[in-house]
Amino acid sequence: MNSYTCCMASRSPLTYQRARSLLMLSGLTLIAAVALVALWRGVDRVEVIGTLLFIPVFAGFMFFALPGGLAVSLGAAAVYLLLRLPAIELVGFGPLAGQVSARLFGYVVFGVGGGWAIRQIKATLEKMELYDDIDDETGLGNARSFLETADVERARAERYQKVFSVIAADFSAWGDLPSRRVKASMRELGTRLAASVRASDHPVHGRSGDRHVIGVVLPETSTEGARIVADNLRTQLAAATGNEVRVITATHPGNEAAMARIIDLFRELDRNSRPGSS
Repeated sequence: MNSYTCCMASRSPLTYQRARSLLMLSGLTLIAAVALVALWRGVDRVEVIGTLLFIPVFAGFMFFALPGGLAVSLGAAAVYLLLRLPAIELVGFGPLAGQVSARLFGYVVFGVGGGWAIRQIKATLEKMELYDDIDDETGLGNARSFLETADVERARAERYQKVFSVIAADFSAWGDLPSRRVKASMRELGTRLAASVRASDHPVHGRSGDRHVIGVVLPETSTEGARIVADNLRTQLAAATGNEVRVITATHPGNEAAMARIIDLFRELDRNSRPGSS
């Protein structure tokens, strides 16, 4: 088990990155659609280009928030003015004042407003990620919740002179199946594991590259009770995955070295699941 504590891989892409990708796709599709409709209806080509100039403004605040939105919106405004310069020289600024001013104002408001909004979205999603204690793949707890629950149980055990145990089981799962089947299998496994333990027990899932780690915190459970749960867990995982399953258990007080190994494993899993990990 120790070999996995020194080479953890990142989990799935960041929540904010996924949200940004969806927003980018939706925004670019909408702007492009508006420009195509305008072109199809015979709108002045300069106005069509003016609509397309919202695309770099959109990209600017999506990737660089408020500073990027403001800077690119000013650049888009300058480009639009250059495009309108021949018409302004021909008929004067007066007849075009409303149209030009509205377009320039639109760039700046879009860039500044979008930059502010994306900064708020990013902060909110990162805060949700920080306090998230659910594993997306299985619906069980995640590595962070394992650590928090183990800390609570340790404090309770020491205060009331009780025992508690933890289990860690690692395995590889369905590497030869399509990704959609793997996701469905992981969710089904999580449901089965949650149903196979007591309501007071806390099962979790973490990932280390192509290896999976199932942990269980067992309040008021002795070494013998932990062995029984571990044997059942090994049987379930082996039957579900068809792969070798390695399980270790630890009970507090009494097995502090094994307890530290398991805690360190989940601490590393948690560290590598956070934003900015690699």
